[in-house]
Amino acid sequence: MARPLAYLDVRQRVVALLADGGGAAGFGWVDPYAGQADDLLRVLERCPAEPFLLNACGVLLHELTRRDAAATLFRAALALDPELPAAAANLAAASAGGGPALDRPGLDALARRARTVAARARPAEGLTVSLCLVVRDEEELLPGCLASAADAVDELVVVDSGSTDGTVAIAESFGARVLHVPWSGSFSEARNAGLEQATGDWILMLDADERLAPGAAPALRTLLGRTWREAFLLPLTSPTGPQTALRHPALRLWRNRPGYRFAGRVHEALAGLPTGLPERFELAPVGIEHLGYLPEHAAARGKTARNLALLELEPPGPARSFDLGSEYLRAGELERAAEHLDDAWLGICGDPGWPAVGFAPLLAARAARTRRELGRLEAARGLLGVALERLPDYTDLWFELAACATAAGDRAEAERLLERCLELGDAPLRYPATIGAGSRLARARLDEVRGG
Repeated sequence: MARPLAYLDVRQRVVALLADGGGAAGFGWVDPYAGQADDLLRVLERCPAEPFLLNACGVLLHELTRRDAAATLFRAALALDPELPAAAANLAAASAGGGPALDRPGLDALARRARTVAARARPAEGLTVSLCLVVRDEEELLPGCLASAADAVDELVVVDSGSTDGTVAIAESFGARVLHVPWSGSFSEARNAGLEQATGDWILMLDADERLAPGAAPALRTLLGRTWREAFLLPLTSPTGPQTALRHPALRLWRNRPGYRFAGRVHEALAGLPTGLPERFELAPVGIEHLGYLPEHAAARGKTARNLALLELEPPGPARSFDLGSEYLRAGELERAAEHLDDAWLGICGDPGWPAVGFAPLLAARAARTRRELGRLEAARGLLGVALERLPDYTDLWFELAACATAAGDRAEAERLLERCLELGDAPLRYPATIGAGSRLARARLDEVRGG
C-alpha cells in the first residue's frame, strides 16, 4: 500500500477539493483538479493497488473530460474492491460519454498515465502471515487450533505464560517459535510480546480454543494480497450448546506494523488502527470457530472469575461496564449484570453516534435481555425501541422484542415480531448475532406461540 502518511495526506486533499468543487468560478477549477490528479497519480504510480485513490482520480479525470481514462480507473478500482462505494455508478457515468473534451495542455498526458496505473493495479503477491497465540496449559485444544491454520500461515509465534502440561511440546511439534513470558496480569502485554517477534507481512491472531473453519485456509491466503486494507474482520462462531451458537465479526487479521499494539488487561483491543478510514477495513467470509463458550470448556477454565478480577483493575467507562455486565450475565448473576449493562447503555446512548461504537449492538441486545429476564419488560421494550430506530436490520433485537411480547402474554404481537425476524433473516455479518434468530429459532418460537 501507499505509505500511510502519504495515503492520508492525498486522500484528505482530494476529498476536500471535490467537496469544494475546485473553489473557483468559470474554468478556474480546471487547474486545481489537474494538479490534484497529478498528485494522485504520483502516489498510484508507486502503489497502484489503491481502490479509493483510483476511484477519486477517475472522478477528477471524468470532470476534466478524459472519460475513457476515467472509466479505466473505475474498472481497476472495482476489480480490486467490487463493493467500493460509488465506483460502479461512476463507471456507468463515464461509459455513457458526454460533451466535448476540454482543450488544455497536460490533460492527455494525465490520461495516459492513468491508463498505465490502471493496468498495474492488482493484488500483491508473495506476502506472508504470522499466526500469534498466547497460551497456558492448553494441551487439550492447542493441536486442533494449530492444525487448522497450518496451511494458512508462514510462521507460528506462541507466547507461553507458564504452562505445566504438554503445551510447549505440542507447539514446538508444529514448528512454532515459543516465547516464554511470565504472566503479568495483562493479556495485552503477552500478546504484544508475540507481535514484537512476528516477521510476517500480516498478523493472524487466534486463541487455543479457536480454529479456522474447514476450507478457510485458501481464502485467507487470498486476503494477503489486498494491501489496500489494514485489517480484516472475520466471522467468529461460538457454539453455546448442542443447538445454539453466536456469531460476531472479530478483528483477527491485520498488517504487521509497529504502531499496532494491544491495550487493556482483558478483552484487549488493538490500538493504532486508522479507524477513521473505513476503506482500509473489510469484513471477509473466512470463518473462525470458537469452542470457549461451550459449557465444558468455560467451566473447566474458570474464565469468568479470572476476567472479573482483571476487569476490576481497568479504568471505569462504558466499555468496562459492558465487559463486566457480559461476564456476570454469562455467570447467571442477573442483578449484577443488569447494573453494569445499564451503566454502559446510559454511557453511550446519549451520543448520536452510538451505533458506531463497536460493542453497542451487542450491548443493546444483552441489556434488553437482562431486563426481560429480571421481569423489567417495559424497560426492556423501551431500550429495544431506541436501538431499533438506529439498527433496524439487527434481527436479534426484533427476536428479543418478541421474547418480551411472549413474556407479557401478547401472543399476537409476538407472532408479528417473529414473522418480522423471518422476513429479515439472520442478522448481517457486521453484527454480533444469534445464529437462527432470523430462521430456525424464529420458526420454532413462532410454532410455540401459535400452538400455545
